[in-house]
Amino acid sequence: MKKILLLCLITLIYGRFNTTYAQSSWEAVTPGANAGIRDLTVDNSGNLYVCGDFTSIGGIEANNIALFDGQTWNSLNSELGFSGDYIYRIQIIDGILYAVGQFSQIGGVNATSVAKWDGSNWVGMGNL
Repeated sequence: MKKILLLCLITLIYGRFNTTYAQSSWEAVTPGANAGIRDLTVDNSGNLYVCGDFTSIGGIEANNIALFDGQTWNSLNSELGFSGDYIYRIQIIDGILYAVGQFSQIGGVNATSVAKWDGSNWVGMGNL
């Protein structure tokens, strides 16, 4: 857990997720994000979620939010559509990922500025 927290701190300082800590050394995760990362969080399984201004990360289309399972990047938003500027905060509460940002649609679902990921779909939560 200390390794993940250190990684999170370094990522926030440098604004891009380009490295990961494996065992006892740093390894490059390339390519990184094509724009800034604003926030990140880790779930109970050790999956890393990142959000920000990017449209791709780790060589995949991601549109502002992605998951890194320790091996590969996965988009939570690419095929379904995102309408907005960015996602600036994510947090996991009771196993549910919440996203807040400047958007009106995420994952093809109308959601004004706030939405939750139920593990397979985005759900709008009203207006902020």
